[in-house]
Amino acid sequence: MAGFRFSAIPTMWPEAALSDGIELFRNLLADRLAFTFGDDCYDLVDLLEDDPAIRARFREYTTTGKFSAPIDGTEHSLEPHLAALADALGSQDSYTLQGSVYVEAGELVSEGLQAQPPSVTNVQVGPSPAPQPYRDFLKCLLGQSLVACMADKGLYFPPDGTQLPEDRARFDCKSFALVIAAWLKQRGVPATSIKEMSFEWTCIHTNPDGTTTRVTIAHALIMVTSGDKVYVIDPQSGDIIPEFDRVSADPRQIKKAIYDWLVAHGYQGRQADDEIAIPNPKSYPVDTPWWPGTEPPWYADCALPDDHPRKGKKDQDMCFRFKKLLQECCDEQGAGRTDCGGGTTGHPPVPAQSPCADSTRYLWN
Repeated sequence: MAGFRFSAIPTMWPEAALSDGIELFRNLLADRLAFTFGDDCYDLVDLLEDDPAIRARFREYTTTGKFSAPIDGTEHSLEPHLAALADALGSQDSYTLQGSVYVEAGELVSEGLQAQPPSVTNVQVGPSPAPQPYRDFLKCLLGQSLVACMADKGLYFPPDGTQLPEDRARFDCKSFALVIAAWLKQRGVPATSIKEMSFEWTCIHTNPDGTTTRVTIAHALIMVTSGDKVYVIDPQSGDIIPEFDRVSADPRQIKKAIYDWLVAHGYQGRQADDEIAIPNPKSYPVDTPWWPGTEPPWYADCALPDDHPRKGKKDQDMCFRFKKLLQECCDEQGAGRTDCGGGTTGHPPVPAQSPCADSTRYLWN
């Protein structure tokens, strides 16, 4: 997409370098974790911070390949450990074993036990099956937003965020997410069913001199929940990435599906030889900032006084930039259909559209 670049944020936990241990421990300690996309998410990084014993076992595995569990039943990981070994010594559908298994000091110890990465199933990525009514409702609203048109005209700004001081508004993927979330709310989608997602992953890049550089990449997405379905939306293109069942879907498969979609659609964040961490999505209410101290939202520039030196400059006044490109898209494409219906899940009819170039339709209030 023209004008698009990822924004780098401060480094996070180095999943990429420890991916084998992460996958195994997530599987064998699943009863102590909560794989969700909400505020109640409790992933392995949280458990390692809270439990020194698990942290020590994780360190041992990543340095020696040994995984141990007490055989007296005091540790919940014994049963999944046995099940994983049975799989590794049998069908190898989910695990492989590169070393030996033995009992030592009252613990069952395995050497070189590895979890196979999950394959993506039951996730709608790429060509969609027969469209569902509520999906059609969302696609209609997203098409009417004209955000994809504005993105193609270069709404994303600036190409390099380091060019701006910290107190300056800019139009990055976070701003696109705010625009799409506000538009959906204004067009009849309940505010309580809309969330933002910070979709993050870590790249470990090998430099020419053999050293490595770790950088965290992030992209903003929107999630809309309707009944048992969750729809993940790329706010810069208006595309629905996957839809999934919020109860039964495997979060690891969803994360992989989203990442694969982003890369397939040109959202690059790595070089070919980089290691990639299992992505770490976190969802938030729309009016909650992800990172303390980040730049103001795009619409903050709408309050600039008329005599402000940035007022009315396309490369400095993000409110002016948005309104100018919105007007251009309205002139070229018009307002589109005015009736998207309300889906089949009890949502109210969509309110009548205001004039095409009305920027207030994109404000969360």
